[in-house]
Amino acid sequence: MTRYDLTVIGHLTLDVVSPPGGGLHRSMGGPPFYGGLTARRLGAKVAVVSRVASGEHQSMFTSVFREAGVSAFILGGEETTCFEIYYGGGGRKLRLASRAEDLLFGDVPVEALDSSTVLLSPVAGELSLEFVEAASRYCRKRGVLVAGDLQGFTRVFFEDGTVSFRQPEEEFFGFFDVVKGSEREVKAVAGCDSVREALAWIAGFGPKVVVATLGERGALLLSEGLLFRVYSLKPGKVVDPTGAGDAFIAAFLVGYAWLMSLEDCLKLASSAATCVVERKLPLGDVSGEYVIERSREVRVERSGCSLV
Repeated sequence: MTRYDLTVIGHLTLDVVSPPGGGLHRSMGGPPFYGGLTARRLGAKVAVVSRVASGEHQSMFTSVFREAGVSAFILGGEETTCFEIYYGGGGRKLRLASRAEDLLFGDVPVEALDSSTVLLSPVAGELSLEFVEAASRYCRKRGVLVAGDLQGFTRVFFEDGTVSFRQPEEEFFGFFDVVKGSEREVKAVAGCDSVREALAWIAGFGPKVVVATLGERGALLLSEGLLFRVYSLKPGKVVDPTGAGDAFIAAFLVGYAWLMSLEDCLKLASSAATCVVERKLPLGDVSGEYVIERSREVRVERSGCSLV
């Protein structure tokens, strides 16, 4: 039996966010924050590996995770990654204000890799292809499932901090068992306008499961020739959608580690993502049982996929 159900590796962030309802606030963020804390709320055993500025930031994040019961391996450095995130009529605008140093595979404690699943989820290119290859080889030798979120692997930042997309090396996809990306990301890496074609293209390199999140329209998942469509739960109130995708994939992977069906994994993921949009997660007062109960309201459709 492994020590953890899920380990999330990537930069934590301290972001400046202007949510859909207006205003401006400073917020902790990053995949280890949204994904790790959501998974823990569901009852999973969780570890996170990250890097922030030494001192106050390092102590602050460590304290938050400790109180939640998450094992936090937070390395110190010169900077903490910070995004300026603005929501408006044109969607989300993102600007990188500061960036922590890269994470190296040698930085990752062996204990953190004693996990059913390891999620590599960078936000600003902090995990190199060499890191991915080393992590994949280490984990697969030990029967650990390796998942990757495209966001930080596909982003490239200009000098002013604005973001564009780049396509990873094709060998990159073969290092993962599960790949998740936004609709825009999967289309960009596959170089096509169809989400289904993009999922099939990525799956052709070896991942068993490929997921594209579609925002308020839900998500599509392709696995072994079967296509699943999960529909989003309508949030009671849209407070801030930041981190919903991180919570989605973390909850999905928890269900997967617990041997739930793909349909139930998607339902759990959709419920968790909606709770983040409502800000009931990751630091709200809802229980894991609430998220699971609410997942029963989620609709999932399954069909064959002629593209595979």
